[in-house]
Amino acid sequence: MSRIIEKLLVSGLIFISLCFCSEKTKIISPYPESFAGIGIEIEKDGPYARIVKVLPNSPADEAGIKQDDIIIAINNEDISGLNLADTVDKIRGKPDSSVILTIESVKDKTINVLSVKRKRSILTEKGYVFEK
Repeated sequence: MSRIIEKLLVSGLIFISLCFCSEKTKIISPYPESFAGIGIEIEKDGPYARIVKVLPNSPADEAGIKQDDIIIAINNEDISGLNLADTVDKIRGKPDSSVILTIESVKDKTINVLSVKRKRSILTEKGYVFEK
């Protein structure tokens, strides 16, 4: 369970708090109406952040972001030295706002600057669905 929760936190999809009850674990989102992400899972890779997963049909997927790409700047600010939580916080934001990512492609070493619109997501039986 903790690995799943960690991935949700890192993915930029939701920020959660847990309430452990007798037989159930409740996941409560404190920002259901004011929080959105771009649909990626990241991990620290040296001073920067590596994209571990791009969720299908997410804003990141639509922007052409690929697994293993490296995020080197967010909103034109270098992220070297930021911890993972601070990096995720910079990617998250209000629904329909944009985040500017400077990304290095691991495949061909090109640097691209992309503007990605944040969207709310809903967890369904088939995975995450992003609002249009």
